[in-house]
Amino acid sequence: IAVSARPKWKNVLLALVDTVQSRLQEKLQGLGLETLSPLERLQTVIRFHLRFIQQQPGIPRLLFSEELQSGDPALRERMNLMVEGFLKFLTGLISAAQQAGQIRGDINPEQHACLLIATVQGLAFRWILSGHRFVLADQADAIITALMEGWMPRTTNAGPHGEAAAEFRDTESKELAGVRQHDRPRALVEANEQELLAEIKKRVEAKQAALSGEELDKV
Repeated sequence: IAVSARPKWKNVLLALVDTVQSRLQEKLQGLGLETLSPLERLQTVIRFHLRFIQQQPGIPRLLFSEELQSGDPALRERMNLMVEGFLKFLTGLISAAQQAGQIRGDINPEQHACLLIATVQGLAFRWILSGHRFVLADQADAIITALMEGWMPRTTNAGPHGEAAAEFRDTESKELAGVRQHDRPRALVEANEQELLAEIKKRVEAKQAALSGEELDKV
């Protein structure tokens, strides 16, 4: 009986994956992402992703099930196609935010899309193990904050003491400029003094005697 039931169970799981993928695409199209900025789209999709899993608790169960891990290759391939499609979608959102200057340009969009999916999957796994003791969708802000802080473009004033540091650098630059401006006349005087001493030394050596007051005035 178990042998004959296995193909039927496989078909049920394949149908489940197809249904989940269809619902996922339908829900994404209904988010109105086209009216949002690239960064807002990304934040909206993160919140949606957690809500979707919470409303479809069978998804994480299937992801971590024995049937998927060691079962039929066709089921793994079907699930992998769904995950790869969502990965490509997230990669596009991150790339668009980069082009808009809302996310650092030095990060790899696909790698960070993978990081985002892994973060959500890990949270979903903990949600299952806890017996749904917390609201999965309520964790969206924590994920957004953690990821966005690493994704934001770097600025001179970044960090809690950035403004104070920038002000200090600006003040220091002005003070140095003032010192240079103040030292400029003194430097000219010193240069003239050196020229004068050199001329006196030259004339003394030529005369081989001290210069008179009249001769010093001529110098």
